[in-house]
Formats: sequence, C-alpha cells, structure tokens
Amino acid sequence: MLSVIIPTLNEQDLIQTCLASVYSGIPYEVIVVDGGSDDATGYLAKKCGARVLSSERGLARQCNTGAAQATGDQLLFVAADSQLDSGYLSEVERLLADQGVAVGGFTLAVDDAAPRFRAIEWGGNLRAKWFEFALPDQGLFVRKADFDKVGGMKTDTRIPFARLCDELKAGGRFVLSPLKAKSSPRKWKRDGLLKTCLGHNLTFLRQRLESKG
Repeated sequence: MLSVIIPTLNEQDLIQTCLASVYSGIPYEVIVVDGGSDDATGYLAKKCGARVLSSERGLARQCNTGAAQATGDQLLFVAADSQLDSGYLSEVERLLADQGVAVGGFTLAVDDAAPRFRAIEWGGNLRAKWFEFALPDQGLFVRKADFDKVGGMKTDTRIPFARLCDELKAGGRFVLSPLKAKSSPRKWKRDGLLKTCLGHNLTFLRQRLESKG
C-alpha cells in the first residue's frame, strides 16, 4: 500500500494540479505536510481529499513528519509543483516488488514546450542515472521499513533526497523509472536557467564532497 507524501509551503497555485495527478493512481493515502503556509494551500489540499499535517519548515523535516504518520508500507515523496504519470502507482508497486531494488524515482520532465527545457531534462536525468538519486521534482519511492531503518531523511544537508538514496543503496539498487514526473518550470523562469542549474549543481557537489569527507 502506497502512502504519497507532499511537502508544501505556499503552494496554492499548484497543489490542486499535483493532487489531481496523484489521485489518478488511487493511492492508499495522501499526506500533505505543510511548513507554515500563509495562503490557501492547506484548505485546498483538504478540499482535494488529502490529510494535511503541520510541521516545522524544511524539506527533510516535513518529509519525516509525513513518513512518521504514514500507514502504508511504501512511501512516495513528491514535490507540490510536480505531476505524476497516471500509471505511477502500479509502477512503484512493480519496482518495489523486486527485493533487489531499494529506492527509485521517475524521469524528469519540465512542463514547458520551449526547447531549452529539453536540455534541462536531459541534464537532470543524466545526473540521476550517473549518481543514482532522485530529487523532489522527480519523486522518490522507498519501502517504509527501509526508510525507518536508516533514520529517515537527514536534516543537516541541503540535498536530503540524494543523501537518503546513498544510504539506501547499501541495501539494494536505485532505479529510474521511464514514467515521468512533470515539474513546473517556475524556478528556472524565476531565477534564470544558468543561475538555477549552476546553483543546484554546485550545492550538490559541495554537499557530496562534505558527506564523503
């Protein structure tokens, strides 16, 4: 049974679209963990049928809060500005039925037809395959028992999803599903493609070097 966990902060413009894609798969439960929104995020999430929890702000903390309250034996963490392919539920169940698989994510797509975003997709998916991890906009799925075994997501890093994947890979392999998680282009449009990509990758490399050191 799959519990879908969505960390949020002022996501009233996108949360309903995200939840519509999540409910297309009919998961066991959907938990929205809000980090202190001052807009209608919580109201809209409840209106869509999600269980809404409050948490101290922070990606890892919010994900851990949701996981602690989840009653499914499988967890899927996904960003509030992403949309999942309709077959995601059966795909997660199929992949996690293989005991050799410890953790996985979906192929990144960007919800914009501009050609420059195809380069973003290519780079993001290459990074995911090469380093074997998924970021929030790709979704990340794992067995709850394995998540609990490693102590959940670490709060002392800016890349908790990548750190979690590294820890889980000690017990199995990472898989990147060909099904897509379609992410909003807002961060690239707001901050610029070059600045966003450089910032994300420099943060990733710095944190990885620190964790290895």
